[in-house]
Amino acid sequence: MKTTYFLFALAFPLMVLAQAPESKKALTKEQRLELHTKKMQLALELSEDQTASVRAVLEKYQSERPKREKTNPLSSDERYEMMMKQMDTKLAIQKEMKSILNEVQYSNWKENMSRNQREIRSHQKPKKMHRNEGRSPSTNRKRN
Repeated sequence: MKTTYFLFALAFPLMVLAQAPESKKALTKEQRLELHTKKMQLALELSEDQTASVRAVLEKYQSERPKREKTNPLSSDERYEMMMKQMDTKLAIQKEMKSILNEVQYSNWKENMSRNQREIRSHQKPKKMHRNEGRSPSTNRKRN
């Protein structure tokens, strides 16, 4: 009886691991664009003309977005250029959205954008601290 339980205890993890989870399929650019536009239409109560204009703006800047590549780390100059380009793009989008949306919609959009940025940052991995960083001096002492 003990051997049966023992064999079952060994086989159970293998059975669980054998069931591969379904892989998440990434959405196409067109699908992401459509979802983003619909979410904005619901959140900001956009008219049909505004929806078409917002879709055009999002489509324009989505096509300009570079693909992420996990190759070599960027040099400081390359990183600076990339960040400046991102900031210029954000300013251009903000300017175009201000011309499309009315005051209430624009303030709601800005609020949503800042909230989204905070959520993105909260889901990122925390940066690794240096060995002694963030510790109080009392924890470095030997205990008896």
